Amino acid sequence: MTEHISLGQGPKEMVAPRFVENEDNKMLLFDIATSVLFEYDIDRFAQEEAPEPIKRVAFKDKISGEPCLLNNAFIAPARNPNYMLQVLNKEGERIDSVGSYPETSEKLSNTEMLETYQYSFTTDSEGKVVICYNWTDRLDFYGKNKDLKTNIYGPIHFTSHYKEFHNGNATFAKPVKGETRDAYYNPVSVGDEVFVLFSGKSEDEPDYSILADKILVYSWDGKPEKILSLDQGVFTFTVDAKNKLIYGISDKPEFHIVEFSYN
Repeated sequence: MTEHISLGQGPKEMVAPRFVENEDNKMLLFDIATSVLFEYDIDRFAQEEAPEPIKRVAFKDKISGEPCLLNNAFIAPARNPNYMLQVLNKEGERIDSVGSYPETSEKLSNTEMLETYQYSFTTDSEGKVVICYNWTDRLDFYGKNKDLKTNIYGPIHFTSHYKEFHNGNATFAKPVKGETRDAYYNPVSVGDEVFVLFSGKSEDEPDYSILADKILVYSWDGKPEKILSLDQGVFTFTVDAKNKLIYGISDKPEFHIVEFSYN
């Protein structure tokens, strides 16, 4: 195994690199700590000991999570009460936004809302987006015009509750004991479908763990396609659609990769 990128704060180092999904001969790495995207030729990256990026893009605003490709732009989490995702051009400038937080009968502060409706997301790279909520079992599917096409609720139908607290100048939200559950995590775009982990577990359960053993599959129009029941739980995964294989990571009894086949 060869090291190609060193961790650190030097001119050719990254603090917290993340892969950005890409389907051509380029490789994209995003340093989540500095909000800088690095583009490499994938063959040169594999062959050279110290590959040089073809391009660097410094996003003008700090990004709170990994970006995804969206047509000829990027889309990334915004951590903004007025919209959920921000669309950025290839120069890293915000040019549009996608998504609004769910309406609720309970009055929430902005801090409570951002925590209650924390989410993961993915795209089909061509314009469609799905937002998967981590603490409430809801999925939002957006079309190519950035319009909300449908909401999917379930399978349990719950919303976790968080309460705002203050500590000096710091404002944060904490989970209300007995009123939170894990929902959807790690959505993966697989051609015409979206695969996403579902948990439904509560931290108050005696056998609680972060591992989930169900992957729900939807079309990009929000139609439920299938439920894949895994013979052991994972907390993240990727899909090899060509060979019909799923690779997940588990931490029990120690960290290891698990391979599953599916139809």
